[in-house]
Amino acid sequence: LPVAFCLLPNKRGKTYFELFERLKEQASSMGKQFKPKRIIIDFEPGLMPAVEQEFPVAIHAGCMFHFNQAIHRKITHLGLVSNYLRNETVRDQCRQLMALSLIPIDELKSQFQRLKSIMSASLDDLFVYFKIPWVDGVVPIKMWSFHNVEQIILQKVRILLF
Repeated sequence: LPVAFCLLPNKRGKTYFELFERLKEQASSMGKQFKPKRIIIDFEPGLMPAVEQEFPVAIHAGCMFHFNQAIHRKITHLGLVSNYLRNETVRDQCRQLMALSLIPIDELKSQFQRLKSIMSASLDDLFVYFKIPWVDGVVPIKMWSFHNVEQIILQKVRILLF
C-alpha cells in the first residue's frame, strides 16, 4: 500500500533527501521506523540515487506506467505521432520497444538488437534514445524490467486468498 503521496516544489536530489528525512521523523513520532521493503518510483534522475542511498536494503523498482510514458513522450518529441497513428508497422515496432520490459533480462539486449534490425527507418532516433538511458544502463535494466512482476503479484494474491 502507498505510504505517502507528496507534492514537491522541484525534482532535485536534495528535495528528495529532505522528504525522506521528514517521513522518517513522522514515523519516529508515531513509534515506527520508516523502512520500506519495496519502493516503486518513476525514473527521475534526482530520485533514483536518493532512494538508493537512503534505502539500500529495499527492493527498488520502476513504474511501468512511467516507463511507457517516457517512450510515448519521446515519440511525441521526435514528431512521430502522426506516423505512429497512421502506420501500423511503426505503431507495432514502438509497442514492441515498450514490450521489451516484459521479457527476461538475459534476453533483453538480443531482442533489442533484433528489433533494431527490422525497424522502420523513421524510428532511428527513437531507438538511439532508447539505447542510451534504457539499454546501456543509465537507468539499470532491473529498474524497468517487469518480467517477474506478475509472478510476485500472484504469489501475494495467493497468500491473501489462503
